[in-house]
Amino acid sequence: MKTTIPADLLELKSRFDTWHAHRKYKREPIPDELRQAAVDLGRRYPPSIVLRTLKIDLQRVEQ
Repeated sequence: MKTTIPADLLELKSRFDTWHAHRKYKREPIPDELRQAAVDLGRRYPPSIVLRTLKIDLQRVEQ
């Protein structure tokens, strides 16, 4: 079964991809703006889809 990814989640993925490409070091904390947007979408959509689409783990979001 193929899941359709909502447009707002794809837009946030694009923002995360840009951050990933330009961060100074690999374990750099997720910016508050992106983290909060991920939390908000995690309330609207299944968290597993949000985390998998954004390629982040739950511990990084909860920091």
